[in-house]
Amino acid sequence: MEKAIADKIITDYMKKIYGFALSKTMDIEKAEELSSDIIFEVYTALLKKDYIANLDGYVFRIASNVYSHFVNEQIRLKQELLQDTDKTTYDDYDNDDTVARLRKEISYLSKLQREIVVMHYFQKLKLVDIAKKLNLTHEAVRWHLFEARNQIKDGFGTSNTPDKESLHQKQENINLINLDRFSMKGILSPFEIDLSLYLQTTFSQNIVYSAYHQAKTTTELAKEFNVAAAFVEDEVSHLVENGLINKMPGNKYLTNIYITDTRDKTQEKRIDELFAQYAEILCEKYVQNLFELPLPLCRERLQPFRIIDTAKMIYTPQNDINFLMWSLVNFVCYQKLNIVDRENDLIKHQVKRKDGGDNIAFASVSNGVVTKYETNFDIISISFVNSVYPYKVWCFNSYFDKRDINDSNVFATLYDFMMGKITKEPQNVDKYIKLIDSELIVSSDSNEAPSSDWQNKDNDYANAVITTYSEKDLIDLFPPITEEIKMIGNDFDKMMFKMNKKNFPKHKQDLCRIKNTNCLRSGKMRIHIIENLFKKGLLKPLKENHKKTVNMIMFIQKK
Repeated sequence: MEKAIADKIITDYMKKIYGFALSKTMDIEKAEELSSDIIFEVYTALLKKDYIANLDGYVFRIASNVYSHFVNEQIRLKQELLQDTDKTTYDDYDNDDTVARLRKEISYLSKLQREIVVMHYFQKLKLVDIAKKLNLTHEAVRWHLFEARNQIKDGFGTSNTPDKESLHQKQENINLINLDRFSMKGILSPFEIDLSLYLQTTFSQNIVYSAYHQAKTTTELAKEFNVAAAFVEDEVSHLVENGLINKMPGNKYLTNIYITDTRDKTQEKRIDELFAQYAEILCEKYVQNLFELPLPLCRERLQPFRIIDTAKMIYTPQNDINFLMWSLVNFVCYQKLNIVDRENDLIKHQVKRKDGGDNIAFASVSNGVVTKYETNFDIISISFVNSVYPYKVWCFNSYFDKRDINDSNVFATLYDFMMGKITKEPQNVDKYIKLIDSELIVSSDSNEAPSSDWQNKDNDYANAVITTYSEKDLIDLFPPITEEIKMIGNDFDKMMFKMNKKNFPKHKQDLCRIKNTNCLRSGKMRIHIIENLFKKGLLKPLKENHKKTVNMIMFIQKK
């Protein structure tokens, strides 16, 4: 059975299993122990089965067998294991709670140590025989048994009833670990598998976060999350297999995901203030000059797509220069402020994955409060290089827009509209609805004199910045950045790395340095630049029908 299906079944049956355990033991702590054992056995059995006809009966049968073993084992544990441990650790050897705690401490042991404890104390095998069975040396078995007994003693040395405050603190910390955004940098899997597929459960997310700043053993993780080590081992094995956790010396595990923690809003505020200061400098030294440049605009009403047969031009709906500059400022800053080529440095951190990908995994941790500067990212749409749809679309998503385009194929429909291939006929209803809902086309007032290119006889016109320039040619229309700006950018990068590196473990600090390069062209900086231009009056408020298509440029090649 697939792991995802088994996980779902276990989740569905958890309450029922706990109810069964409670009805048998009539004790909350014992019920927790018994239900944990039942869940483990059911989960293990499910992974080995392909199909189960009567799931209820199957789970009940396993639960009954585990309960029977649970009763017998309590008696045997008292007689066998307690005799060989340091009796000065306990106040009452015949206490049932002590046995329950003992079972719990054993569950925290690693798989190998559990096996050795069971063979030695329950199966009464000698150490030399255990060594043969496990293909280990006699000294290795003796050492593992010694370590296992010490871990059990240490467990008994801690308070069995932690104070409410510390328990609340631990639970709150776990609940806050919500990896709310997953992404990959590099070559994605041919099956377009992203990080979220491997981190579907809160448990797996908590494991990668816990082992992020410090390498930990499965025993340490099991105790931290108060679960049997077997559960941790299963998750860790899955994460190691897919390159998201690395196995380290000493049977420890270290997370191999770049995790950004944005819960410290004081730090985020300081960073935003720094971005605002540098945005002011950039606007004065470079961005404001973009508004003074003459641009080769398409200002006449032509037949659909006739612009392709003429000189290179830039189209903006209804000749709205303000709308055009919103998009151009963003795109020019994105391209021109790319001071450092960091691609080769990033490649060094890519991981070859089992699914065929070769990339870096990124995730972020949030307390649910996301600032306007965190919700931004650049998108390059599907680029069609064939002769039918020779276009590419760049757009920048931020809090300024109300974009909800989920289907990149809608741009192919827009292209057909501009070619005059789509008219208001019954067979084109669905296509028209897509274009209108995305506001990639809008209708002008019937009394309004047509002033727009790419407009059809029904007064519907393309509502996006469109150009026949290539990306390179469009960028070349604007002046290069000066050496002074490059120096400002390098200084800013160093400041950002210094502020951020303390939040990352040592094994991710080089990647942190690389990520904090070209900060001047980042989405956060461009948002601050737009805010600055808006404050100065160089950019005006957007019209309502421009908010879905702002900061978007469609590049069209000649056929």
